Amino acid sequence: MGLSRWKAGLFILVILIVGIVGGFAYHLLSPVTTTTSTQSPITSHTTTQSQTATHTTTSTTTSPPATTSTQPPVTSHPTTHTTSTTTQKPDTQPPTITLFKEFEEDGRLHMVFKIDDESGVSKAYALVKYPSGKTYNESLSKVYNYYPLVFNLSDEGKYLVEVFAKDSKGNLGSFNKSYSFFDKPQIELVAYDVNPPTTSFNISVKDTSGISKVLVEAFGKDYLASPVNVDSKGNGLYNAKVHLPDLAEKVDYKVLVYDLYNNSASENGSFSLTEYQQYLTWAINQGYNLCLAEPFYKYQLIQNMFSTRDLDHLKHILDFAQHNGTVPPRNLAYLIVDQVVKDRRVSDKVQLIDKVLSNLDELKIYGLKRLDSVWLVNNATQHGFRSLEGLGKALYFSDSTNISLSYSNPLCYSALADIGYYYPQIFKYPYETKFLALQVGDVVYFYKIDQIKGKDYVWNGLIVPYASWRFNKLESGEFKPLGYKLTKGELKKLASWADPIVVQAAARSLYPLDELMDHDLLGYDSHRFFHDRQFNLALERGVKNMKYNQTLGASPFGYIYNLMMKDIQEKDQSEERSPLTGWTRYEEALFSWTDIPGNVWTNTYVVWKQVAQEYLNKSPELILVKGYPIALGLVDPPVNPHFYISGQGCPYYSKIIGAMLNRPTLVLEAPYPQAYGVHDEPFVVSDDGKLVGFWYSKEAFLQDYEGKPYKPYIGVYLVSDLKWKKFGKEELDKVLNNP
Repeated sequence: MGLSRWKAGLFILVILIVGIVGGFAYHLLSPVTTTTSTQSPITSHTTTQSQTATHTTTSTTTSPPATTSTQPPVTSHPTTHTTSTTTQKPDTQPPTITLFKEFEEDGRLHMVFKIDDESGVSKAYALVKYPSGKTYNESLSKVYNYYPLVFNLSDEGKYLVEVFAKDSKGNLGSFNKSYSFFDKPQIELVAYDVNPPTTSFNISVKDTSGISKVLVEAFGKDYLASPVNVDSKGNGLYNAKVHLPDLAEKVDYKVLVYDLYNNSASENGSFSLTEYQQYLTWAINQGYNLCLAEPFYKYQLIQNMFSTRDLDHLKHILDFAQHNGTVPPRNLAYLIVDQVVKDRRVSDKVQLIDKVLSNLDELKIYGLKRLDSVWLVNNATQHGFRSLEGLGKALYFSDSTNISLSYSNPLCYSALADIGYYYPQIFKYPYETKFLALQVGDVVYFYKIDQIKGKDYVWNGLIVPYASWRFNKLESGEFKPLGYKLTKGELKKLASWADPIVVQAAARSLYPLDELMDHDLLGYDSHRFFHDRQFNLALERGVKNMKYNQTLGASPFGYIYNLMMKDIQEKDQSEERSPLTGWTRYEEALFSWTDIPGNVWTNTYVVWKQVAQEYLNKSPELILVKGYPIALGLVDPPVNPHFYISGQGCPYYSKIIGAMLNRPTLVLEAPYPQAYGVHDEPFVVSDDGKLVGFWYSKEAFLQDYEGKPYKPYIGVYLVSDLKWKKFGKEELDKVLNNP
C-alpha cells in the first residue's frame, strides 16, 4: 500500500509539472496581433505616400482535426492489481497537423504548427513552393509542443506550403496551404534639380516582384522615367526630365510607381521656381540661345522687364542679340544695354534701348566693332539726330577709324551723327571730324542754338560753309590736318608737357564756331553776342560772317582772310598804311607784341620781349595772330574805315585769325597781381610745342606775384569765355612754359 500511494503521488506530481510547462509554452506561442504601418520615405519636400499589402490563405489537411486540449489525457490506475490480457490493434492513424498561427514580419512569413500523434512524432518537415517556381525545404523542430516554420517572402504571388509529419509507426500525415502575397512598391526618395527648360527628377524605388514603370505627372503630362542604376528586378534609381512651360512659377508633380503585378504607389509634391529659373525657361522656350540670353539677367533692368512681363521689349533685345550672334560681352545688344544701364542721365532706359535697336534694325546694322560706336548710337538716339541715313554714315565712320570718339557731352554724339547728314566729306579726316563734332556739340547744341531756326539753318548757314572752307584747304595740301598736328606735329609736342585740356582747347580753335558768332568780322559792331548769351543775335552774326556778300566778293570771313593774305604777301609794300605811324597793317600787326600790360607783369615783360623778337625772326605769323585784330583797327580795311574791336574781344578774335593760318590758338586768363580783375591773352602753339604769348615763362609769371595780394592762376577757355578750367599755382607747369 505504501508503495502504491507513493507511486500515485509521484504520478500526480508529474502531471502537475507537465501542465505548468505546457501552459508556459502555450503563452509563449499564443497568437500575436499584427499591425499595419505606413511610412513615408524621406524626401527634400513634403510628400504623402500610401502602401498596403494583400494576403490570401487556403489550407487542407489529411489528418483528423487536432484536439483542443493542450495536454494529453490522464489515465487512471487501479489501486488493486488484477491480471488481464489485452489485444492492441495496429496503429494506422497518421499525425494530425494543425496551423496554430501565422503572421508576416520583416519580409518573412511565420507559421506555427501543432502536430499530434499518440505514438509520437518522429519527423516533420515542410516544402514551400515560391511563385517563381523555386522550392524551399526545411525540417521542422519541436519547440515545446509546436513546430515553427519561417521563410522569406521574396516573391509576389501565390505560395504553396506543404507540411509532412511521420509518427513512430511510420504513418505519414500532411498539411497544405496556399498563401498569396502582394505588396505595393516603395518610393524611397524623390529629388529634383531644375535645369531650365527642364526639371530632372531622381526617384529611388523598390518592390519585391520588381518595378514595371515609374512615371512623373506634371503640367497635365506623363513623363516616363528611365532607369539609371537598377538591379535585375528594376529596383533602384530612375530619372525623368519634365519640360517646364513658359512663365510657370510653381511645379506640382506626382510620382507613380508600378510593380510587375500593376500594384502602384504614389507621392505628391510641389516646389516654386525662382525668377531666374523662370527667365531662363522662357528664353530657351522662345528659341533663344542660352549663352546669349543668360548674361542679360545680371542687369536689374532686365529682371524688372521680365518680372513685370514687359516681354515685347525684352524679346526685341534678345532677338537683336540672336541676330548678332556674338557671345556677350561683345554682343552688340548686350553692349547697348550695358551702356544705357550705366548712364545715370537716362531716365527711361527701356524706351531708349528699344529706340536704339529699332534704329539699328532699320539701318540693318547688327554688329559694331567699337564701343565708341555704341556710345554714338545710344547718345545720338537719346538726344536726337537729323537723319537716320546720317547716323548710319557716322556709325560706319566710327567703326572704320581707330581714334577715340569719347565725349563727356552726349550732345557731341548727336553732332557726329549730323555730320553724317550735312557734311560727310569731312569723315575723310578723323581728327577733323572729332573736333568739329566737339565744337558743334559744345557750342551750337549745348546752348540750343540749333533750336532757334532749326538745324538746317545753322548747319547750312554757318557750320558747313566754314567746314567746307577748311576741308578745301586740307584737300589742296595748304593746311596740315589735325591728325598730323596731334600725332606728329606741334600739338603732339604740346601734349608731352601740357594738360590735356590745354591741348583740347588748342585743337578746338581750328573750328572757331563760337568766335564766328561772337564777333562782327567787319568791325561794324563791337558787341559780343555769344559772350553776352544773346544767342538769337549770335546765330545771325555767325551766318552773316560766313554768307557770301556780293559787295565784298566773298563772305566777311573770306574777305578778312583774303585781306590778311594780301597784307602778308605785300608786307611793307602795301599802300594801306596807318595815318599815325605810316606802317602797313602787317607791320602794325607784328609790332603789336608790345600791346601788353608790361608795367603790371614786369618780370614777364622782360622775358616776353626776348621771346617776341625771337619769333619775329623765325615764325612771324605767331606774332601776327595776336596783332592782326589790333592792326585792323589801326589801318582800317577799305570796306569799313571805322573798324573797331574792343580790347576784351581782340584775344578771342585772334582765334579766328589763328584758324585762318591753321595755327592752334587759345586764350588764357590771369588775375592782376595788385588789383582786382583779370586779363586775357591769346597764345599760339609754336612748331616746337610751346605756348607763345605774353605769360611765356612760368618762372617770370610767379615772380610777378611775389608779395602781391592776389594769388596767381591761369584759366584756359574752351568755348569762348563761357567754358574754362582753372589751374592753380601748383598746376601751372601744365599750362605755362617752364624753360
